[in-house]
Amino acid sequence: MKKENLLVLHSLLSSRESDAILADTRDVAEHQNLFKYLLQQQIVLAITEIDQHQDHLILDFTHNRLQAFGIDLDINEKKLFKNVSKAIKKERIVTTEIIPYIVRKLKKAMDKNYTLCQIERADEFFYLAVLPKKKLKKLLPLTTPIGTFHKISKPSLQEILYIIECDCGMSNVWQLRENETRPNQGLCNSCQKDLFNPQGTPIFAVIIEPLIG
Repeated sequence: MKKENLLVLHSLLSSRESDAILADTRDVAEHQNLFKYLLQQQIVLAITEIDQHQDHLILDFTHNRLQAFGIDLDINEKKLFKNVSKAIKKERIVTTEIIPYIVRKLKKAMDKNYTLCQIERADEFFYLAVLPKKKLKKLLPLTTPIGTFHKISKPSLQEILYIIECDCGMSNVWQLRENETRPNQGLCNSCQKDLFNPQGTPIFAVIIEPLIG
């Protein structure tokens, strides 16, 4: 097996897994086959922004991989799911931020010597792996055969477009910072209908998009 593939496997596998899995992977040394094998064995998780119950998928994956390393995950599952649901409902995070938000919550609850990281590949999936922090440091400078490893950290605040689609067809747009208070009153720029109910909740569909450029 190629040296680069061995480095990846030794980073992602526990010592208890290594012997059995390395024996199984002698015939999948080519990196595409190896990556497929890692997905099938649930050593790497592939997820998309449109997957349902992302929090459950990522939590189960993290829990199982930490157990493989002999580590427990000390987290209140109900509180995690509630926090994710609340952040989405209150529009504190946009669609593209949901997965990193969940990961950051889990990382805080993990053993200090372990972490979740992203494996970047040229496709639409968000790939996650659990590994010791010291092993991740060795992988960060490298472009490995299965992809590029990255830390997952809190992104810097950016501007967003907060859009309310009136039923007259008009798109009413506010340009806000991510942490800025959302509007709770105002009229449609076209038909002058109220866009919010007396409680300040939007009456019509809301779209939140990151401001690009």
